[in-house]
Amino acid sequence: MSSKIVNHAVDGICVTDINGIIQKVNPAFTKITGYTQKEVIGKTPSVLQSGEHDNEFYKNMWSELKTNGVWEGYIWNKRKNNEIYREWLSITAIKDDIGETKNYVGMFYEDMVKPAKK
Repeated sequence: MSSKIVNHAVDGICVTDINGIIQKVNPAFTKITGYTQKEVIGKTPSVLQSGEHDNEFYKNMWSELKTNGVWEGYIWNKRKNNEIYREWLSITAIKDDIGETKNYVGMFYEDMVKPAKK
């Protein structure tokens, strides 16, 4: 049942191990980013980095994630075809029964921001 939910979700989903290595993505991830599961398994989500954020941004994101177990915010990422887009991303630490983080799950949707009219 849970794999059906993940596979039919409209939001992109990316599951990594504790080191940020991608273990699984859903079809919405592929639809949004252009990358297939086969292309990203074993890599880190940095394959999506657009260059719009500096190292301090990612340092703060990981600090909050490790401290609070969750991070949410807008992020500029890059599709396989090099198109840059904005997404709303929520990353959650998945913990085992004794409270140790075992995985991270990122869920995101493309933010369809339209340029302001002049």
